[in-house]
Amino acid sequence: YLYPLAMPRWVSVGLEEFKTQGAVDYFTKKKEEYLGGSFVDHLAKTDDYIKQAEEHLEKLEHLLPDTGDFFLGDKSSINDIHLFPSLRTLSVVKNLDFPPKVYAYMKKQEKFSGVNLHLNIAI
Repeated sequence: YLYPLAMPRWVSVGLEEFKTQGAVDYFTKKKEEYLGGSFVDHLAKTDDYIKQAEEHLEKLEHLLPDTGDFFLGDKSSINDIHLFPSLRTLSVVKNLDFPPKVYAYMKKQEKFSGVNLHLNIAI
């Protein structure tokens, strides 16, 4: 659900890498082949994908420390390097409900890394 939710949105939210129609067309063609369906088809399945994502996010909620600082302790680890980009990818999806500790983790990682989430441009 991660890429079928995000990839169709990336080309529509004004990201720098998709400023030209050629970039949009190239990415769309390659990623539709990769996903095995059109972006339109995957967007039509948004509710199903969101349900799957929210089930996993709820499981993650119970794994995160109450502080929301880092995934496994008081300092950043390889786990954060893998987890934060996936959550950032999902942040482009409007109406996706991030549980409180997951949201706090995302915001702290955004600040720590200097890499913005896509919450303000989510569609």
